[in-house]
Amino acid sequence: MGKTRKKQIVKEENPTKELKGICVVIGKMTPELAVAMLRKNPRCDDLDEERIQRYAREMKAGRWMLNNTSIVYDHEYGVIDGRHRLWAVFEAGVPVYFVIAFVVA
Repeated sequence: MGKTRKKQIVKEENPTKELKGICVVIGKMTPELAVAMLRKNPRCDDLDEERIQRYAREMKAGRWMLNNTSIVYDHEYGVIDGRHRLWAVFEAGVPVYFVIAFVVA
């Protein structure tokens, strides 16, 4: 990225203005909360069971690391992104920290 573009980004008055209506937090997802969230979006026809079990093993072993991949909910708390991770929390039976984004507008 050129110096001019970097200066434009740094000088931007409100670099998050495009993010109006989104709330982002780091939160603990418990198995109980994961189930409650999944009930808002019960569709299971395209789930990858191997991926869920792989994630659950990592979570149960304490190797799951907080990263930039977020769980995303719509304004009615329906799951937009993160169903595999939520199912894995349920399967592992342990709480896990995630970046959680809520679309509020």
